[in-house]
Amino acid sequence: MIHHTADGNAVYYRVQGAGRELLIVHCAAGDADVYPELVKTLSSHFRCVTFDRPGYHRSEQLDRDTTVAEQVMAIWTVQQQVPADRVWVFAHSGGGNYALAYALAHPERVKGLILVEPALYAIFPVQERPPEIDRMQRVVLPLFQQGKITQGRAEFFAMFGWSTDEPASENWGFFGHELAVITRWCPSEADLHQVTLPVLILAGEKSPPLLQNISRRLAAHLGNARLILLEKIGHQSLWTEPQLIAAKITAFIDETEARAQKA
Repeated sequence: MIHHTADGNAVYYRVQGAGRELLIVHCAAGDADVYPELVKTLSSHFRCVTFDRPGYHRSEQLDRDTTVAEQVMAIWTVQQQVPADRVWVFAHSGGGNYALAYALAHPERVKGLILVEPALYAIFPVQERPPEIDRMQRVVLPLFQQGKITQGRAEFFAMFGWSTDEPASENWGFFGHELAVITRWCPSEADLHQVTLPVLILAGEKSPPLLQNISRRLAAHLGNARLILLEKIGHQSLWTEPQLIAAKITAFIDETEARAQKA
């Protein structure tokens, strides 16, 4: 289904399953179809709401850098199409940035967050910034801006030691416009301390140290966060271990809601 944001952007979304609402915010270079097995598993427990974020696939095509506000408005618009006043929000990688921004902007609409290795590259102080982030800005981003999508993707994957065996999807054309945002944006420490919603952060033991360290820093700054380091898996866990990730999500939500009912 297609709905439009207040600023006119078309947003494609769909609903699968029944039960408690779980809004799923996809990674950079992804779309509503990017986690098929995970969503299939979760839909036996939840009413899963997936969507293409602005710039991707069936939603509004953008030939410019996106903004955090634009992506947050899309999440708001999609949530307006479900009956629940408050929802659980699950997000992966670059999508985690916008899920966190949404929780900051609309805490009354969110029950809690589940984030898998959010790409909050700007969480590091300038003096502690890892070299990978400078490389993203100096090497990877210019390649995408020059339209050298294949080369830019290869450079990005090489930084993390990931394989580029699979062909790039059409969504990689917008990746550079998103990377320009997610390498710069992060809430202040004061803002992060204001997040009192329950938050589960999942990171893979085999994921690059950069992503693990972001997850650790974020968990330390949030007031009600739990960090779980998953053994023997990496950043691709949503594809390689969908049942495990679904089980972690379900257990956290069940436990949190049971505790709230007893309070």
